[in-house]
Amino acid sequence: SDVYKRQGINAEYMGNCFFIKMVFFLIGAQKLSGNVKHSWDKIQQVLQAGPSGSGKMFNIEREKFRFGNLDILMIINDQLGKLDTVMENLLKRIEKQYFELDPNRKEMMIQTLGGNLTPHKFVQDFKWDDSKYPRNRQFIELVKILQLKTDEIEKLLRQGILNYQEIKVQASQYQKKDTGSLITKDLADVLKGKIVSQDDFLNTQYIQTLVAVVPKASVQQWTEQYEFLNDGVIPKSLKQFNIEDKDGFTLWRVCVFRPQAQDFITASRVKLKITVREFTYDPTALADKEAKIKELEFQSRSLSGKLQNTCEKCFGELYIAYIHLKIFKLIVDGAMRFGVNEDYCAGVILPQAGKEKKVLQGLTKVFADQAQADLYGAKEEIDDTEDFYPFVYVPINIPS
Repeated sequence: SDVYKRQGINAEYMGNCFFIKMVFFLIGAQKLSGNVKHSWDKIQQVLQAGPSGSGKMFNIEREKFRFGNLDILMIINDQLGKLDTVMENLLKRIEKQYFELDPNRKEMMIQTLGGNLTPHKFVQDFKWDDSKYPRNRQFIELVKILQLKTDEIEKLLRQGILNYQEIKVQASQYQKKDTGSLITKDLADVLKGKIVSQDDFLNTQYIQTLVAVVPKASVQQWTEQYEFLNDGVIPKSLKQFNIEDKDGFTLWRVCVFRPQAQDFITASRVKLKITVREFTYDPTALADKEAKIKELEFQSRSLSGKLQNTCEKCFGELYIAYIHLKIFKLIVDGAMRFGVNEDYCAGVILPQAGKEKKVLQGLTKVFADQAQADLYGAKEEIDDTEDFYPFVYVPINIPS
């Protein structure tokens, strides 16, 4: 962690790994003295003071986009803001699911034609992909493409989670049967081996063997009154099994005539407050159950691996779309603020941990009219619903 701190990187320890937590933002700033490079030099001075962070200027190639009029830009800006929120929430869901499956996994990577990149590296080296998001399309079409990609990824993730959870629920149901008191526990797990035999259970067309779960304190009452609960009890059919759980419950066999079985179960509960359970002895049941549990565990591991791969794929594809959206938003905001035909300074900024506010304040001093400096700041500082700065500010909050 000390290594990360010396480099100004915010890292959080999870499992046995450090995960880098970064907050980037894109900036679009006016030309100072009519010169883009002069603006970037001023930005670099702010970042080098302290130092407070790092940055990289890039060419947004505005000429490759098909801008509309101001009304179109306002509509697109609103749509991008809504889609931005949807994408961020989905990326957080993917991250959360990924690290829940394996807290020791390393930082998620972005798969590109040039190899796997960290989110940090991908943003720094970003190049617009016209094969996925063609800039010669109308803005409204680009938004639809981004929306469709988001919907596609959400559907893929949802199906992967559903498949995994179905198996987890089945496995949980089997595990639940293995726990608890004798009132709820799967009796096949306890009535086995040397404790019982086939001869202990008489089940015919007319006779049914039931199993009573009797509290230790009620044993005497039970043995004295069970024969009188209804007229379907077979006398002298009572037998205690050598079982007692941690709650003090014991197990007893009793045989009744099949037509009166349900009445006997009800009478035991109402008159003696004793639970009587139906049970069919099957010497192969335990082996079948153990085989089923092993099968579910195998399926669970397999689907866990598939879901991890799905998370990696979904995160990478959605992150690529997410950064395209952020650049798109920078371009739309820049056109609305500076004009469609006006060039401006654009770049990505990575403030050092804890110095985000200092960087934004420093940049505000550089680009704001000092007479209007009080108008700018984070929404909490200016009592507004949105952050407002004398430059285009597009935060990148993923990875979180």
